[in-house]
Amino acid sequence: DIKTHISEVRSSLGLCPQHNLHFCDLTVIQHLKFFGMLKGSSMKEATAEAEMLLARMNIAQKKHHLASSLSGGMKRKLSLAIALIGNPRVVILDEPTSGLDPFMERIFRECAHEAMARGVAVLLAARRPLPVRRDVGHVDAGDRLAGTGEIGVGVLLQRPRVLHALRHGDV
Repeated sequence: DIKTHISEVRSSLGLCPQHNLHFCDLTVIQHLKFFGMLKGSSMKEATAEAEMLLARMNIAQKKHHLASSLSGGMKRKLSLAIALIGNPRVVILDEPTSGLDPFMERIFRECAHEAMARGVAVLLAARRPLPVRRDVGHVDAGDRLAGTGEIGVGVLLQRPRVLHALRHGDV
């Protein structure tokens, strides 16, 4: 029940908002440790996962830099790493690749697919949905959710558990 278990729900969610929301006085590694611990990880677990995500996002060389000093692309990588830390069950990506070059878009796409392969439900709001692999369920909710053809909303969901839940009204 979402009302009685709200802390569990919050710890199982990851969010990569359209606009970068970072603390100006925290370094990259401090952001990841903070959000990892906020989601229930110990300092040791958060540190280990942060190091892994820094390497995966190719920003390990910036880990001691203030988030406010990063380039736009580096800030997007940090936002995605924040969304993925703490082993969330659901990750919401709002325009994660806006303003990024094709190389960065590929990294985001690969990270989303890796998360789905681990059983994470990934909800993507984007004007241009990420290409979907065959082993991943895809629900195109465009006009039905947005009410207009101008804003496309793609929902990528790990299959079959989540799609089964959607079909049977369990979500």
